[in-house]
Order: sequence, then C-alpha cells, then structure tokens
Amino acid sequence: PQAAHEWVMIMDADERATPALQKEVQELLAGSPPHDGYRIRRRNWFFGKPIEHCGWERDSVLRLFRRDISRYEDKHVHADVIVEGGDVGWLEGQLDHHSYRSFDQYLEKFGRYTTWGALDARDRGEVASLWNLTLRPAFRFFKMYFLRQGFRDGKAGLVLCSLAAFNVWMKFAKLWIIRRTEDGDTTVEIGRTQW
Repeated sequence: PQAAHEWVMIMDADERATPALQKEVQELLAGSPPHDGYRIRRRNWFFGKPIEHCGWERDSVLRLFRRDISRYEDKHVHADVIVEGGDVGWLEGQLDHHSYRSFDQYLEKFGRYTTWGALDARDRGEVASLWNLTLRPAFRFFKMYFLRQGFRDGKAGLVLCSLAAFNVWMKFAKLWIIRRTEDGDTTVEIGRTQW
C-alpha cells in the first residue's frame, strides 16, 4: 500500500534476481504487460548448495504485480501475494534464494517459523493429533526424500529432508502447547510470545 508506482516487485533480503530476470522485467515493464501479476521460479540454495529436488525445484513466488489490485494473504508465515480480479502469468527468469547463511541462522528462523506455522494451524482449526505429531513428520520426510527424490541432492538433501520433518513435528508440538494454554491448563513461553 505504501508503494507509489503502478507495478511493484518484491524481493527478500536473501534473494537475488538473475541477470536474465532483470532484463525480462525491464523489457516487460517498458511495454504493456499482458498480465496483472507474475510468478517467478526460485532456485533454492541450502548452505551453499543448489537444491534440485526435494520439491524445492517447484518453488515459485508471485513477486511482480500491479499494486492497486494486489495484497498479501492474511497468514503469519509464507504469505503469498493475491492479485484480486486479475490474471497471473509466469516469467522465464529466476530468483536465486539463499535462505540460510549458517546453521545458527537456520535455527533462529526455525524457531520463528514454527511458532508462526503453529499460529496459522490454530487459526485454521487444526489440532495436535497423534497423526500430526507422529506420522505427518515421517510422511514429510518420505515425500521429500523418496517421492521428490531428495536423495539425489546427496547429504544436503538428507539434512534438508530431516530438518523439514522436524519442522512439521515442532509446529504441531507448539500447536499442542498453544491449545493447552488457551484452555487454561498452563502458561508457557513460545519464542518471545507468552501463552
């Protein structure tokens, strides 16, 4: 809402536009763009290694859009842009996404994102069921490592898929704590938020 121009392109601090993407966006905006928003594929890097499998090769974000008809989803984490009443196309260029510089940075983000994920799950009415605390994390690992061929990314794929499974478990463990505290069972701190 604070932007002054008709078109907005958003990039996170850990993203870099490839030269091909830069050129494509400049040429597109120099003319009359046929769509109201554009999705951009991301090439994700995990501790300095490009990840070609695990499901990360399908990652895309809506980052170029007309300001007046677009807004973010109402979510705590991984909110995407919604183009209301318009159509969305794809750009050919990519963003390079270097999400983690160190394991300590990963753990810091992990804490924040699992808390936000738990809050989003609560808002959707989800519960920390036995399924969500046991089989769902195991299925996340199986899906990423075997079905999405994370094993082809070597040790980086193994670590990534393991951490993704732990992420699912932690989100539902935090959801369990949030639900207990909302029911008055206890008061605990999750991250910097007291429940």
